Amino acid sequence: MKKTSLQPNSACACCPGVWVLGGDTVSPGPSPPGDSLGLVFCREGRLQIDLPGGRAAQVGEKNVLLLGRWGEAQPCSTEADGAGCILLAVDRSRVADRPLPAPLDWAAIDDLLEARGGCAALERDGWTAALFQVLARLPAGEQADYCAFKVLELLYLLSHQGLSVSAAPWAAYYDSRQIQVTRQVHDYMLSHLEEHLTIPDLSSRFHVSPTLLKSCFSQLYGCPLHSCLRQHRLRRGAELLRSTSLPIAEVAAQVGYGSVSQFGAAFRQEFGVSPSQYRKNSD
Repeated sequence: MKKTSLQPNSACACCPGVWVLGGDTVSPGPSPPGDSLGLVFCREGRLQIDLPGGRAAQVGEKNVLLLGRWGEAQPCSTEADGAGCILLAVDRSRVADRPLPAPLDWAAIDDLLEARGGCAALERDGWTAALFQVLARLPAGEQADYCAFKVLELLYLLSHQGLSVSAAPWAAYYDSRQIQVTRQVHDYMLSHLEEHLTIPDLSSRFHVSPTLLKSCFSQLYGCPLHSCLRQHRLRRGAELLRSTSLPIAEVAAQVGYGSVSQFGAAFRQEFGVSPSQYRKNSD
């Protein structure tokens, strides 16, 4: 997994007191204090944040995670180099002076978070659905500013019980070596789709227990190892059917199926048509 430091990258010009996080370069100037509130807007994919005490919290697609003290969070790990996530830090003292219909009730917000272990997920409702619908329509360069713009509204609603939060989904903690080995297994699978691959064989090759490999893989990639392997095999098979004139038996062999019938049954289940019909439709 890619490690992304929770460091201030730049202050948001449109929203004083809000910092956009991520990346290895820290812009010059003051940083938000360590007791700043952290927010993660996950547009797609999945993100894991390592917290003190060996805990790890997860945030999934189209969800918002709140961290009571962003300065206490360890580097966060995410798929796709963090491309699907926007991370913000909110300086409590600076945003407290912003004009609002009523003052922010930081005590109420802290109580919400403390009751959930210092980390909470915003429950999916009309507010979050509208937020991510707008994000999907905005250019990439404007999405972080939009999230920063929405922060005050979010905090105001939390202060006055206009939004609900739940405990963040806690993830099993895996150390950097376990994560690295699991990534290596994933990459090996993708480059050896034609081979007969089993969990015991992969565990032996990479010197990791089958139980740990299965659980860590599911957490990193959001699906069981065997499901991921099957999906990549069939997608590669579909690509070969579209781009080559190889016999279907050869396509099946190149993606790890021992017979045309096995490949055909799995392919039909995935794509709704037989391999031969898929090829015809692609012409």
